This record gives sequence, C-alpha cells and structure tokens, in this order.
Amino acid sequence: IFAGSTAIASSEPSDDVYRFQRIYSEGDKYSGVTGYFTLNQGSTGLEGSLNRQLSGTANSQFFDQLNAIITGQEPTGASVATTLDAEAQQAAWDAMQGYEGAVVAIEPATGRILALVSTPGFDPNPLASHTTSDVIEQYTALDEASPSPLQNRAYGGAQYSPGSTFKIIMTAAALENGYAPDSQFDNPATLTLP
Repeated sequence: IFAGSTAIASSEPSDDVYRFQRIYSEGDKYSGVTGYFTLNQGSTGLEGSLNRQLSGTANSQFFDQLNAIITGQEPTGASVATTLDAEAQQAAWDAMQGYEGAVVAIEPATGRILALVSTPGFDPNPLASHTTSDVIEQYTALDEASPSPLQNRAYGGAQYSPGSTFKIIMTAAALENGYAPDSQFDNPATLTLP
C-alpha cells in the first residue's frame, strides 16, 4: 500500500511457514488508512477491504493467476496506490497529537483524499504477528484502551454529529437564493410543512 511513492504497508520474506511478514512503516500515522491484517483474527481498513487484491486472489486478477499456474510462479498480489499526500498526512498527524478525533483532507476539485488521520492511532505491526496468542494479547490491549485506538474516527465507529458546521451550508444556500448577510429569519416554535 503506497502513499505517494512511500510504501506504508508491505510484505517482506520471513523464515517461517507463512513465508511473508506484513510490515507497516510509520504504522501509527497511517493506521486509520491501512487498518491491520491478521492471520486469524480479521482485518480492517484497506487491508480488509482490498485483501483479495493485495493477496492476488481477486477475480479481476484471474489472468495473472492463470499465468502464474502456467509458468510455475507463485501468484503475487497487487499494490494499492492511495491519493494520500505524505506532507498533508504528516501535518494532520502532527496537529492531532494529544487529541481524540479525526482529520480528513479532501481535494475539492477531484475528491482525492489527501490525508486521513484517526487519533489515537495504533501500531498495526504487533497485530500482524504470526503467533496467534501474541495477536490476541495485543488486540485485547488495544480494545480495552480508553479512548479506543481501534475505533476509526474518520469513517467508522461512533460518528460525531456535524453540529454548527452545517450552518455554513445553510448560510451559503441562503446567500445563493437572494438573502443578504443581515437578513432575519422567523424562528417559529412549530412549522406547518407544505
């Protein structure tokens, strides 16, 4: 999984029966994006939603799988290139230190996600261990932590209501429809709908 040209999650050869170990560089900073991959305990984030592509078993990779069988090669997974900007991600991560919440920076013209941070974050590396008891121990510790680092505040879990931020949208709509900045609106206790 890439953020720009930087690999934020990769598989490296290992000396055990699984042959590859999942590694997360700067795991805390990108955990809201990558999520985590475990052998027997599930996966979240891009690891969970794109696991079939990352492992090379997606239906869209049928011809790659067929080619691997014919040539005697091991099937390989695909890479995922995100639209994250490393500088924007770092700025969002730095700004959120000491806070519980999320930052999502979106390029308005294209909808590209430039930064996605959920804090507190967590290091997904211990969850990628090949020892199930270690994974369960690490997961339990993260699950019992307060506030929960496993709750992705950017797009999952208990969402925060928009509150007063919605007033900006209503104000913009009023201005576009002929109201002036000093216009007053009735605020009746009840409203009969048409």
